[in-house]
Amino acid sequence: MPDIDPHQQGPSIQDVLKRQDVHRSSFLWDAPLEGEEVLGVLKCRHREKGLLEGGVDPRIAAYITDAGLDGLLRVPNIDIDHALITALVERWRPKTHTFHLPHGEMTITLHDMEVIMGVPVVGLPVVGITRMD
Repeated sequence: MPDIDPHQQGPSIQDVLKRQDVHRSSFLWDAPLEGEEVLGVLKCRHREKGLLEGGVDPRIAAYITDAGLDGLLRVPNIDIDHALITALVERWRPKTHTFHLPHGEMTITLHDMEVIMGVPVVGLPVVGITRMD
């Protein structure tokens, strides 16, 4: 097995990747400058967490805590890596609900979400109508 250069970007063995030079995943290896438009990369819409800038009203925080969702209040605002999202979408297999990656299949479980988001996944589901007006 060849030594892996930790500073090398992209795949080290090019002959197993068909048409890699025109594949969208090459955007991960040849990342553009921040703010540059990249054709072929998905745009992810997201809402800034402006709600939490001034803090959540204690009356609302009590309801969130009672529902066991207070872990969501501690999730930091993150920058979205659009090229990475694009590459993951291309590797998603809806029939098996898995990502097909070079090392094998990977899936996201409810337990993963519990650990990452700090949201409990036991008990009854929280359902209802959401209005954004």
